[in-house]
Amino acid sequence: MGNENDHQAHDEAKNGEKYSEFTQTQKRWIVGLVAFAGMFSPLSSFIYYPAIHTIALDLAVTITLVNLTITSYMIVSGITPAIVGDLADMAGRRPVYLATFLIYFAANIGLALQRSYPALLILRMLQSAGGSGTIAVAYGVVSDIATPAERGGFVGAVLCG
Repeated sequence: MGNENDHQAHDEAKNGEKYSEFTQTQKRWIVGLVAFAGMFSPLSSFIYYPAIHTIALDLAVTITLVNLTITSYMIVSGITPAIVGDLADMAGRRPVYLATFLIYFAANIGLALQRSYPALLILRMLQSAGGSGTIAVAYGVVSDIATPAERGGFVGAVLCG
């Protein structure tokens, strides 16, 4: 713990100004919260797999079509972080977090209520867009609050989320 404070003090001494107003405890809480937020995307992806057969039966479609919802989820999950990360740099992290969570939660409610395959496909893509966007923003938050010497440890915590 003292080593982290030494790195921060060294970085601040080089610049002549304080890097962040947050204390180490506050930084840890912030990183914990953004790591928790980043957990939703993989959770939504993996929790879906055991229900594939049941979903196919319920919607009267083939398992191949339900698997297409997984593929579309992964494609959107790969594209969205680049878009959301740039948006967070321009518009700010907080509004982007709020927007991604709104999209994610609205998609989840829609998924719970939907009764058709097209709705499932579109809502899964929206769910992916909302969930995967939080991961990109989490890295931006870490770079905003942590000195370069601290970032490795904080990024590790975000990756575990």
